[in-house]
Parts: sequence; C-alpha cells; structure tokens
Amino acid sequence: MRFSLTAVLVIASVALARPTRSVNDPVMNTPASLVQCKPALLTWKANSPPVNLTILSAGDVGAPPLKYLGTHDGNSYIWTVDQPSGKSITIALKM
Repeated sequence: MRFSLTAVLVIASVALARPTRSVNDPVMNTPASLVQCKPALLTWKANSPPVNLTILSAGDVGAPPLKYLGTHDGNSYIWTVDQPSGKSITIALKM
C-alpha cells in the first residue's frame, strides 16, 4: 500500500556566516510527493557546501527536527522516507 507525504520546502541560510553567497544560493529541488518506506532523491545547488538536511514538522521551523539527515558536501541525498503516512513535513536545507 502506498502512502504519500506532503513535502514543504524551506530553504534556510545564515547570511552573516557567509556574506559572499549569491541571493539565489541555495536552491533545493524536492519530489512533488514522498512515499513512506520508499527512497526519495533530494537534490540542491549550493555554492558554499557543506549543507545540513533536516526533517521538520510542516511549517514549524523553530521546533526541534524530527530527523537529522546529516551534513553533505555533494548536491544530492537519497532518503528512505521514514515519516508516518499523512504527516506533513518540511525539508530544511541549511548552510
């Protein structure tokens, strides 16, 4: 049985830490939907790696993360969706 999760994208950055970054950096592309227990390819463009990926409750960027997906020097990550079906989430990318 397939269950979909709604992915909400939040791009967070600390402007003071890296003032030379362009206005358009970072950019993240996420799937339109996520399926519980299935792999999902998350990709992004960041001129100043590394980046940290976290899963948050949808729209609650101030809350502690539901899941920390690690620090990445590349531009993609395959995440096996482990959040319950029907849960709305935010995928946060932070430099």
